[in-house]
Amino acid sequence: MNLIDFDKWARSFLEIDQLRQIDDSLNGIQVACSESKQIQKMAVAVDACAESIRRAHDAGADMLFVHHGMFWGKPEPVSGALRNRLKMLLDFDMALYACHLPLDRHPQVGNNARIADLLGLTERKPFGIYHGISIGWSGNMPKPCTLD
Repeated sequence: MNLIDFDKWARSFLEIDQLRQIDDSLNGIQVACSESKQIQKMAVAVDACAESIRRAHDAGADMLFVHHGMFWGKPEPVSGALRNRLKMLLDFDMALYACHLPLDRHPQVGNNARIADLLGLTERKPFGIYHGISIGWSGNMPKPCTLD
């Protein structure tokens, strides 16, 4: 699959464009790989830090999919750590794809939904309102537990 086709699929499945007005993250393609490149292997991380980029490259990934990308809100000067991470991606011909609030709120594959699944929460319902949109999930633990 090429990057553009992945972006079309992800925008639809994760409903990325529905949150454009309230999410400061640049959701979607943040750094493109070469147009002819096929995305055959993807790495996933929370942040687009240098270590995530390096490890994705070492694993042979064509794209790094992250929750917290490199670009937020207004344009920033490309210098320092941002410049170094951008250079790494370009040198590796690796795409960077970010998905912030749409991934927080997605009921099937979102990070909050998956944590709720792993905890075995029952009677789940939307939780955590941000600008009128629910971005989390609450529920009941399957049995009482302690923090000990």
